[in-house]
Amino acid sequence: MRAALGALGFVPPYLGSGDESVNSFFRRHLGQEVAERLVAPFVSGVYAGDPQQLSVAAAFRRIAQLEKLGGGLIAGALRLRRQLPPQPKPPAGVQMRPGELGSFREGLVALPRAIAQHLKTPIHLQTPVQEITPEPKGGYLLRSGEQTWHARSVVLATPAYRTAELVAPFQPAIADVLATIPYPTVACVVLAYPAGLGRSVRPGFGVLIPRSQGIRTLGTIWSSCLFPQRTPAGWQVFTSFIGGATDPDLASLVKKPLSNRYSRI
Repeated sequence: MRAALGALGFVPPYLGSGDESVNSFFRRHLGQEVAERLVAPFVSGVYAGDPQQLSVAAAFRRIAQLEKLGGGLIAGALRLRRQLPPQPKPPAGVQMRPGELGSFREGLVALPRAIAQHLKTPIHLQTPVQEITPEPKGGYLLRSGEQTWHARSVVLATPAYRTAELVAPFQPAIADVLATIPYPTVACVVLAYPAGLGRSVRPGFGVLIPRSQGIRTLGTIWSSCLFPQRTPAGWQVFTSFIGGATDPDLASLVKKPLSNRYSRI
């Protein structure tokens, strides 16, 4: 009943300053139970983040806009649906519906390989850039060991802390901000079982686990259900995620033998 009333627009205003957190937004709109049991597991499973720290405008941008559009989530969703253009049909050969999870048949490496085939300039792999220097007449000079390149523009797809190191000599203010961005440590635990051992998993995505359940795993993906072509025949594969912003100490356990007190992982 609390979630239904909130979705219809019976919502107290946000009285805080700055960006509203994910936890505050959904607790205000849908109640504490929805925030703890549904939203928090999604945040920890997808972002490995803390819902009390993440900005709702950054993590759930479209949902956050619904309140501004219609005052409530349902009214905002109806108004947004009228404003959006029709969804384009997927390209030929793509067997996916909008919003459905999918990947390339040969893995994510298929995307950069396809891009590389269409580029006319050579690609330098395993070539870390140690220094980027703006040139007086425009463009940049990049150095990697004894090699140098001149570029009109540079796209940095490196982690924030590495980007901070590269731009610090000529953009110290930006570097200071980038250096403050936290990176929660997350570890993957992959388990495989013969298909005939125990109960077979029904087709599905997996599970996300609320922190209140007393189990430290963030969630588990049923890999063999999602991507059967990547699973050895006759096996069930599960990928679990541990650690994250809400449990930063757990990821370090993968470096040590697990004792009995962690048997509920």
